[in-house]
Amino acid sequence: MIALKILASLQDKKGREEHGFFLAEGPDVVAQLLTFNYPADALFITEEGGRRYGELVAQCDSRQLPVERLTDKVFSKISDTKTHQGLALLCRLKRDVLPAHGPVVYLDSVQDPGNVGAVIRTAVAAGFTAVLAGKGCADFYHPKTVRACAGALGGIACLYDGDRMALNRLRKKGWTLLATHCDQGREYAS
Repeated sequence: MIALKILASLQDKKGREEHGFFLAEGPDVVAQLLTFNYPADALFITEEGGRRYGELVAQCDSRQLPVERLTDKVFSKISDTKTHQGLALLCRLKRDVLPAHGPVVYLDSVQDPGNVGAVIRTAVAAGFTAVLAGKGCADFYHPKTVRACAGALGGIACLYDGDRMALNRLRKKGWTLLATHCDQGREYAS
């Protein structure tokens, strides 16, 4: 089992980058990541969580994904929330590449992790292939981002583009670039 100190450090970007993992909490997020076959190393669950989410535990067992049982007190130390649900999936950070085709969302200075997660979730639902995060954007693997995207991280490529190199490559390849404005919205497919 991975050390408790390491699991607790995954709440911070530095810890996530150092160890190459993030924690995805909650049954809906875990179920969606499992559906997408997101790279995961273990499921952490409390006794109550095991009773409530037996189907997810069985899914992990069938995939030979280790299921580690933690006390409520220990789980509270690794959880980002005050009132946890007793279920967390230890996932690997992915290093996605820019897809060769398909619509892409570019985020510019979106600092709120919840908003980044909502964009990821919406992009997956709308059939986009990637989300690019420019300078000043919240981390894709921040616990609030992971919760807000509801497991959609598994259905889309997520790339950091602080230097706008990927955006410039798309422009040079002739991709059409569209911008949005908060006060002048239009249907994305029109």
